[in-house]
Amino acid sequence: MDANYLKHAIGPALNAAISSLLAHPYPTQISDPVHHVARHLLHQDATMNQIAKDREAMRAVALAVDSESVRIKALDDCKRRIGMELPEAILRIEQRGLERKAKEEAARLEKEKIEMDRLDMERKEAEEKSNSILDGTGAVEEDETQIENPEQ
Repeated sequence: MDANYLKHAIGPALNAAISSLLAHPYPTQISDPVHHVARHLLHQDATMNQIAKDREAMRAVALAVDSESVRIKALDDCKRRIGMELPEAILRIEQRGLERKAKEEAARLEKEKIEMDRLDMERKEAEEKSNSILDGTGAVEEDETQIENPEQ
C-alpha cells in the first residue's frame, strides 16, 4: 500500500526530475545530481501550487462570467419584453387618440346638423311669412292686431 501511494504521489514528479538529469549530455554532467533533482522537485512543486491557484482563480472567473451571463440574459429578456410591450402601448395610445377624434368629429357633426335644422326651420318660417304676405292671406293683419292689442 505504501509503495502504491509513493508510486502515484511522487512517482511522476521523481520520474520527471530524473529524466531532466539524464537529459544533460555526459561531458556537461551536473556536479551535484541530488541537488539538481531536489531543485527540480521544488520547482515542480511550486509550479503545481501555482497551477492549482490559477485553476482556482479560473473557477472564480468562470463563476463570475456565469453570473454575469445570467444577469445579461435577464436584462436582454427585460429589453425584449419592453420592446414587445412598447409597440403595443404605442398602438393603444394611437387608437385611443383616433377614437377620441372620431367622437369629437361626431359631436361636431351633430351640432352642425342641429344648427342646419334650426336654420332650415327659420328659413321655412321666413318663407311662409313672406308667402302669406304676398298671397294676402292676412298674416300681416294678425301681426297688426298684435301690435294694436299688446295686452293679449
